[in-house]
Amino acid sequence: MCRDPDSWPILRFDNVQSYLKRRDLRMGKVNQLRVGTAATVAEAEDFEPSAMDIDDRVARIAENKRKDVTVNKLLALVDQPHAELVAALQWLRILVHYVPEFSKYKPMVSELYRTKGAKKTINPHRKTKIHPLATNAKNETKTAELKDALLDFFEQMGQRDGDYLRKLILVGGDGLTYEKLVQLQKYMQFHGDEFQSLALLVPLLELWHLEWTDLSRIYETHWGNYLSADDPGTLWNSAAEIGRKEPAKLNKVDYYPYMQLAYLVLDARMLDCWRWVHSSLGDHYD
Repeated sequence: MCRDPDSWPILRFDNVQSYLKRRDLRMGKVNQLRVGTAATVAEAEDFEPSAMDIDDRVARIAENKRKDVTVNKLLALVDQPHAELVAALQWLRILVHYVPEFSKYKPMVSELYRTKGAKKTINPHRKTKIHPLATNAKNETKTAELKDALLDFFEQMGQRDGDYLRKLILVGGDGLTYEKLVQLQKYMQFHGDEFQSLALLVPLLELWHLEWTDLSRIYETHWGNYLSADDPGTLWNSAAEIGRKEPAKLNKVDYYPYMQLAYLVLDARMLDCWRWVHSSLGDHYD
């Protein structure tokens, strides 16, 4: 598959650890942590073949259009009507889940999410083809070993120095993996051809890790401090009211419990808006 000019492999890898505990300790046999790198290759589907073209990518980078990017141009790329629709559905979802009289509308709201609220639907009957690669004993946190690990994975994919297809290879991972890949490319940028300089490599930060980083940013910005513990506008105050603990690290919160907390606080505050409207309008609201 990796030697097929019409296919597009996506390489994903991360570090793995295994603690080796010796039952019989002696000279040369001690407990140790074994570190390695594991990877898989997924087959991309429904893509534009020209996106794999290295020459096209280099030419686009040379145009240096990034210097002309403005906030307004970025905002123009956002589908604003769709964003407003999803925001409206969020209000409806909260009402049908927390107001007993509206619970009968739950299936209708869910259907709206799946139809009008869907941006890009995925065929549930189609499964991505994934190919596991052999794990190696390299440590991705060390630049030299990261390069060795990549070359090992590339060789397993049939791409070798002097014998490779001139097409881009998407390589993804977590935040550290992404940072190290970008750093490695900078170190290798003046080496030989596209393979030796790793110009054919396109580092990707996986979407889940991107979302995790965004969640941590929300907590860093809105958690508050000791001086604002009594401020109802902070996440700290809301968490304290329901007995939730402060995250050990605001810049890297535990994803699932603190994502649940963030949505719970959001639900409560949006319900409070409805309570305020009802109390303000009184009989007119009824």
